[in-house]
Amino acid sequence: MKKALYVVAVILLSLILCVQAANAQVEVPPDDCYYSGRRFICRESGAGGSTGGSNGGNESGGDVASAAPCIPGAPVQRTQRISISRLLNYDVGSYWVYYWHSSRLMRIPDGNYDADSTCVSASTLVDSCTGEILYVVGLEGYGGVATLFSCPAPLPPATNPCDISASWTGSSFSASCNNGWECIAAVPLPPTYIDVRPYPVTLVRWPTAIRCSGQGTSNGSCFVSTAGQMRNLRLSLEFRPATGVVTVTLPYLPALTLNASSPTSQPVLFQWEVPSHPAVGGNVLAGTLGGFFDEIPADFPVFVGQMKTPYRLYWRVSFERNEYGNWVGYSFNGELLPQNVRDLPASMIADLNGDGTGDAYWDPNFVISRMDENNRTNNPLYERHWSYGELLPWAIREGQGQIGWPGVP
Repeated sequence: MKKALYVVAVILLSLILCVQAANAQVEVPPDDCYYSGRRFICRESGAGGSTGGSNGGNESGGDVASAAPCIPGAPVQRTQRISISRLLNYDVGSYWVYYWHSSRLMRIPDGNYDADSTCVSASTLVDSCTGEILYVVGLEGYGGVATLFSCPAPLPPATNPCDISASWTGSSFSASCNNGWECIAAVPLPPTYIDVRPYPVTLVRWPTAIRCSGQGTSNGSCFVSTAGQMRNLRLSLEFRPATGVVTVTLPYLPALTLNASSPTSQPVLFQWEVPSHPAVGGNVLAGTLGGFFDEIPADFPVFVGQMKTPYRLYWRVSFERNEYGNWVGYSFNGELLPQNVRDLPASMIADLNGDGTGDAYWDPNFVISRMDENNRTNNPLYERHWSYGELLPWAIREGQGQIGWPGVP
């Protein structure tokens, strides 16, 4: 009797080993999965599926989960396939790191296989927003013994799908994605803020103040919901200050270099030694400048200075690519140089490093604000704003009785 039971036990054990050995054969993954180079990505399947689940994530951006909602900080459990080289980055416990090879159990780190191109199916906890693996719960397989799979070749790297074409419209910059998708973004010139006093009139040898209280940025974008195998394609433009420095040149004064600061910073003080008389170059009349004539006589001559500050123009393209049923996010960015912009006036091209090639833009958008004696621009008794592009007109009187403050004749 004992001998018969022993024979039966041997037969049952042999059947179990045959089943396990069959499971150990290297399998070709289903069509809805692919290997990203670091991990195996499969389309989300129904509950209980052994190959379902999107691992999400890639080297350039995170997957957009197709099933589970995105809740920051709340991981979700998914079954997915990952390469053995990737698996070894996680602590999965000795019970789960065996596989069948030549009818015997082998540990995952051992064996004759390519760890980068051989995958296993694993139960994982992933970030529900990025798809990044946080923890490997265990490997899938018969009786806790892993099954090996051949990893297919990775998809080609994502590239920028936009051939960006830019032009100057006369008041803003426009760029388009010229690849068959209607996407045109425009960005206006951002303002630079110049605060002055006394203004619009000061006196010869009177302490006169100027500062740059800040520089703005500007943005523009366009959006295409569906573009071939992509979705949520967005082209964005942004103007940013290149140096944070404004150069002001005024007649009979050294050039002033102003660092962009804040409305509470101390201004730079200077004074004129000559009035803005036509004989010394004051050949612009206040009446020809909108906003001046109502505070000083229209026939009063003024000096006209110039303000200059450089800006740089950047672009960014973002989209999601359909990768075997998973939407994977990517973004590319760069800079639009003056030579890449059509119809750009030569006066707007800034050559900051002096190599003869434009590397930034002179932004002529300046807002002039008047300060009070405490260097505030929001005092309602003094507050006023002007804009003459990059021009800075200023009237200078000789009479000591006329200080140029509002309300003083």
